[in-house]
Order: sequence, then structure tokens, then C-alpha cells
Amino acid sequence: AGRYAIPFNIYKERFDGRWIRNLSQEPLIFSLADSSGNGGQLRGAIPISSSAQFSYATYFSAQTTNVVAGSDRQSGFRTALFFPGTRIEAGVSFNRLLGDDRFNRFGTDFTWNMQRLPLNIRWEALASKAVGNGYWIEGAYRLSNSRFPRWVRRSHAVFRSEQYFPPKAGMRGDFEAPEVDTIRVLGGWNYWITDAVRTQVAYGRQFATDNNHNILTLGISYHFVE
Repeated sequence: AGRYAIPFNIYKERFDGRWIRNLSQEPLIFSLADSSGNGGQLRGAIPISSSAQFSYATYFSAQTTNVVAGSDRQSGFRTALFFPGTRIEAGVSFNRLLGDDRFNRFGTDFTWNMQRLPLNIRWEALASKAVGNGYWIEGAYRLSNSRFPRWVRRSHAVFRSEQYFPPKAGMRGDFEAPEVDTIRVLGGWNYWITDAVRTQVAYGRQFATDNNHNILTLGISYHFVE
């Protein structure tokens, strides 16, 4: 069993690897990229040089009719280049749905954990004639400078901008997405009460021809510390 997403690392981990998402609000393309299923996966990494690494993952998922977590038959892969010196990773991915609805999804993703600044930049995009096209870009800045009070240094600020374009021929498959061109902008602040408890607040606005509205999300996460 496994979770396969386009792009594959839509839940890329935070700076220290303990938290998996900077904003509680999912990106607009999240449901369109979801490829959860039951099957098998082969993945690994090949060192190209001391400064670069090539990673790969390929999978096949069988059809599942369980009423709790049904899924279609599908296959796909993701390949990426990782540069540990600059802490940059760039990948491309492909997914083919093989059920009653048969169509392709293509993805790209980019992650940069800067060294000189406590800044993490992520960008992901999805392209498909069947479910539409979209992208999101996000920056998370850790407020770790010694000039800030100690309690402020337990937090970071997040900004995300995203856009989605629905398919012209109508949505295929059972996916949730806006029916018109949509832009969304969000700003958030995360604070760690303890190493295991994180609080989140985010505010933004969605712009669409038939659905302009503000967005406010509040959240709290608990991490089971090893």
C-alpha cells in the first residue's frame, strides 16, 4: 500500500523534517494530484557525483473497491535531481489512470532550502487535459535571527500564491476543484508551543469570477517525538 502524488513530494518536509506542511490549507491542485492506492513501488537513489544525486520512484496500483478507500488502477513514476551542497531538488513526474477514466497527469516540483537564509522555497505544478492545469509557489521563513525575542524564534512566516485553470472539456474523474479560473493568495504564521505542539493561523483571499471570498484557517498539530 502506498500514497503516490503528482508531484510526488507534495508533502515535502519542513526544515528539520518533523512537520510535513507549512499551511493547513491544501493547495488547489492537491486533490487533482492525489493518486493514493494499493500496489507496489520501487524507489531508490543513484549518486552521480559528490555534488549530485539522481532519485527515482515507479509504482503500480491495483483497483480497490473498498467502500472506505476505493481507488482506480494506475501507474506512474517520478525522477529528480538533488544537489546536497546547495540543498536544491528538482523533479518531474507522470501518472496514468487506468480505470474507467483513462488519462495522464504530468507534474514538476522544485525545492530549495537556502543556507544563507532560513528560507524554504517550494514550487509545484500539474498539467492534464482531463483535470486541468495549476501551480503553487510557497516561501517559509524561519524567524530565527537573534535580534528577535526568544519566543518569536519559535515561529516562521509562510506565504503561498497559487493558480488553477479547469479543463475546457469539463472535469473527468471524481475530483474536487474550482469550475472557473481561480487565484488564491495566503499568508500564515506557525508557532511551536513545544517541540511536539505547533499552532497555525493563515489568512488570504480567493479570486474567481463567481466566488471571491476571504479565507481564514486555524490549526494545531501534535508530533509524536521519538
